[in-house]
Amino acid sequence: GEEGTQFIRKTTDGARTWREITWHHSYYSIGDMTFIEGGAKGFLHARNKIMSSTDYGESWFDVAAPLNSNDNLLKFFFVDDQYGYVLGSNKFILKTTDGGTTWTRNAITATSNLEGLYFVNRDVGFIHGSTGVSIYKTSDGGMTWVQKYYDPSGYSKGFHFSSPNDGVCFTSSSDLYTANQGESWTGSTSYVPRILAMDYIDNLNGFASMIHGQTNIHPLMIGITRNGKDWTTKILPLQITGGLMRMADKGTAYLFASGDIIIKFTDPAFTSIEEEPVIPREFTLSQNFPNPFNPETVIRYALPVAGYAKGVVYDFLGREVATLVDGETGAGTHEIKFNANGLPSGIYIFRLEAGKASGTIKMILLK
Repeated sequence: GEEGTQFIRKTTDGARTWREITWHHSYYSIGDMTFIEGGAKGFLHARNKIMSSTDYGESWFDVAAPLNSNDNLLKFFFVDDQYGYVLGSNKFILKTTDGGTTWTRNAITATSNLEGLYFVNRDVGFIHGSTGVSIYKTSDGGMTWVQKYYDPSGYSKGFHFSSPNDGVCFTSSSDLYTANQGESWTGSTSYVPRILAMDYIDNLNGFASMIHGQTNIHPLMIGITRNGKDWTTKILPLQITGGLMRMADKGTAYLFASGDIIIKFTDPAFTSIEEEPVIPREFTLSQNFPNPFNPETVIRYALPVAGYAKGVVYDFLGREVATLVDGETGAGTHEIKFNANGLPSGIYIFRLEAGKASGTIKMILLK
C-alpha cells in the first residue's frame, strides 16, 4: 500500500485472505516490489531506500546502495537471480550482479523524465520516459544509453519482447514494434485496445486488462496472449480504473484494481495442459529456507544441462555429515530437504558440484 496507507500484506491462499506483515517504516511510501529465487528473496523500494527479504516477505531489512536524499526509485527488473536493475526518476539506474547484495550507480543521459525499464538479457535493455513516447536502449548493461525513438504526443506504458529481436512498446495510442532488438520502432496500423495493466509469465504468455477508447469508463476487457504479441480479448461487465496485473502461472492472473477489488482470471483450456519444465540458463544454488532452521530446511538448485551432481553437507570443521545429491540429475530446477535430527546446533556448509560448476551455502541449525 502507498500514498498515506503504507502497509505490506501477504496471501498464501490465492488472494482469498491477507495477513499483515510487520512494517516499521510507516512514514515511507512503498513503491515497486519484486521477488527472485522462486520467491524466497524479495526487494522493495521506499522513496530513496532499498529493502530486502530472505524469508518470502515475512521480514524486511535495509540494503546498502548509493542513494541520495532526493532520489526517487521507480521500478525493479531482474533478468535472473543475479543480475537486476532499478530505475531512478532523476535519470540514473542501479545495477546488481550478485543478487542484490551490492549495487552500483550509473547516470542516464536523457532529455525526458524516466518511468519504466525492461531488459532482454544481462546487457540489452530499454527505458521509457513519462512525457511523450521516448525509448532509450543500452547494449552494455546500463553503462551507456542511446535514444532510439521519440514522439512528443502520448506516453509509453512499458515493453515486452517475445524473442531476443521481436518486441513491443505499449503506448497510449498505437503500439510500437521492433524486429531488430530495438534499433528501430514502427507503429501498428491496426486498432489496438488501450492496455491498463499487463504481466507476462514468460516471453510468450501474458494477461492484460484493456479498454476501448481513451477514457477509463468503457467496459473492461481481459486479454490473453500466447505468442507474446497478439491478444485474444473478452469484454467483461465491469468498469474499473487503473490496476496492477500479476500472473501466478501460465493460466492464472490477478488484477488488483481500484476500489479495493481483486479479480482472479483463469484460462481453463490452458491450465489443464501439462506444462513442460522450464530449463534454466545457468547453474544456481539458492540459499536454503528457512535459515536458521530446526530441524528441516529446503535447498533449491538449478542445472542448465543434465549430468552427474553431488551435494554434501559438512559441519564447520569440514567433516561430512550428509550426502543429499549423488548421481545423474536432470536439467531443470530441483528441491531437496535436509533433516538435521540428531545433529547439534551450529553452522553447516552445503556444497554442490555439477560438471565444472559448483556452489556453497551456509546453513544455521538453531535448536
